[in-house]
Amino acid sequence: MSLIPIQKDLGYLDVSGRLVQSGARLIFIDNALLNITETALALIGVIPVITLEEVDPRYPHIDVLLKQEVNALRFYLSSARKHIAFINSTSGSTGKMKSVLTSHAHFIAVMDATRATILENTNPDEDVWTSIISLGYCICGKLFMGLNVLLGILVVLLKNPLNHTSLDAITRHKVSFLFITPTLAAQIAKADTTNHDFSSI
Repeated sequence: MSLIPIQKDLGYLDVSGRLVQSGARLIFIDNALLNITETALALIGVIPVITLEEVDPRYPHIDVLLKQEVNALRFYLSSARKHIAFINSTSGSTGKMKSVLTSHAHFIAVMDATRATILENTNPDEDVWTSIISLGYCICGKLFMGLNVLLGILVVLLKNPLNHTSLDAITRHKVSFLFITPTLAAQIAKADTTNHDFSSI
């Protein structure tokens, strides 16, 4: 199973290209991306779809799978070198889409090295992280779909981008770690934070 994040700013041709290139055999999708995925599949053929939200009776919901033992999703470490964990792709805006294959073995090694760099006061029982940019970026995949699992740290995924108008998410979830862009840091610095408590960070 390869992870091919589909970002909201991609068109259906971008999506179909990524699915074809990866040889995708199963798609996990949420409501926001269901329409564009269906359009892409109309071009390239049927691939089974599982929804993360109960949005359409035509597709099985992930809760159905979680209640069953699914042998197809088992993973064996002996296969780590030859099985692909990520396909990191460029946008294709300047030519053909280019991709880099990342094996499970490589990702495991990266996770092990990254784990050695965490702060000494990291506390999985209290810490809360949030990803403010797409999980499609390799660094976010590494931090919020890998390192947090190893450490047992909760990650809050926001439906809309974090910006100066939605800083209450930090207060609500008591976020303790922000991995942010310089642009967002500047927005936060200029925002009216009178009613926000950022002491958890």
